[in-house]
Amino acid sequence: MKRQFYEVPPQYLRGPVFHKNRLRLSSFIFGFSFFLALTCLAFPPFRYLAYSVPVLVLLACMADGSASIGDEVKPFLVIIAAGVMLGPLTKGEGWKDLFFIFAGVSVALLGRVPRISLWSMFGWLMLSFVYLYGVWGDFRGGFHYNFLNSESTFEGNFSFVFALLVPFAVHQRKYLLAVLCLAMAVLTLKRIAILAAVVSSIMVLIGPKRGKLLLNPATMVGLNAFVLVADMAYTTGMLDYFIQQLTGQSSNQLGMGRQSMHKYVVDGLLNEPWWAFLGHGLGSVYSIAEQGFGVYEKVNLHSDLLKLCYEIGYICTAAVFWLMYAPRSYMIRVAFFFQNMLFFTDNTLIYFFLTYFIFLLMRIHRDEDELSHEAKPAAA
Repeated sequence: MKRQFYEVPPQYLRGPVFHKNRLRLSSFIFGFSFFLALTCLAFPPFRYLAYSVPVLVLLACMADGSASIGDEVKPFLVIIAAGVMLGPLTKGEGWKDLFFIFAGVSVALLGRVPRISLWSMFGWLMLSFVYLYGVWGDFRGGFHYNFLNSESTFEGNFSFVFALLVPFAVHQRKYLLAVLCLAMAVLTLKRIAILAAVVSSIMVLIGPKRGKLLLNPATMVGLNAFVLVADMAYTTGMLDYFIQQLTGQSSNQLGMGRQSMHKYVVDGLLNEPWWAFLGHGLGSVYSIAEQGFGVYEKVNLHSDLLKLCYEIGYICTAAVFWLMYAPRSYMIRVAFFFQNMLFFTDNTLIYFFLTYFIFLLMRIHRDEDELSHEAKPAAA
């Protein structure tokens, strides 16, 4: 039979159609970004390759003709939008921060994300961990561990990701995996990550009915405001006497230098209230810290809550936390709660690998949740 060819009018031309048995570009980009996140943990200098991820994700969405914007993306879109709107005030380091943040978030925008199990993630993390300490580890001083002083031979950023897997493993009733992940988080020793893992797992166990009494927008915006006020009281010296009496340490010593680091930023928030509401632009905390310390290198505050308030202002920061706890899915709220706890004492917002794994887990959970809701009417 003779084949017939038809000329398609230009207005009907569409992007390439990918069948299920063909490789989608999004699958390739997912694989690249997944191994890049692991590589950033095992070999940190590779983190600068994360600048390419947002561009590659955009190309994948265009090539596959599909993209996804779920509830989990909206809080970080506020940060990105605020950073762009405050562009004239944004410093060079601020644009870098913006790219690192968007690089981690962008995985959730892919039209299709392969489903990868928690056990597989744990296995890949263990391989990266063994590579890092097997090749680059220095054990000449033997093994050292002190939980109270936050000292461990294996202390590092792996703790954040191992701790992140714990509440998701509890949710899936993979208790052996939860114990293993928690043990690795303790070994790699980031105390705030361990605390976040335990508290988030408790929120999973008590269930959404009671858990949403805490994990709701109004309550969590209020809680973050309370922590911010407490940080200001700590930084300005209002708690010095009580801390000295209770712990026998100075406030700065107890906070491992955070009182000194936060001083100039807190002074800026208190002395310039209008700017505090509007924001000083991304990267501005580094400039004020440099002026205060008299150094010319990047100084991290170790408080993403304080960083957000100073850089994008109280209004946008409140919107971010409101949207974090607005999703219908309870596990997405739990994941944001885990990240929110890290915001109190660390600078994980710009950690590409951590943001990547948080959004990967939330996206996989959302896809599974949508499939289960679609299956129920079909079964009925």
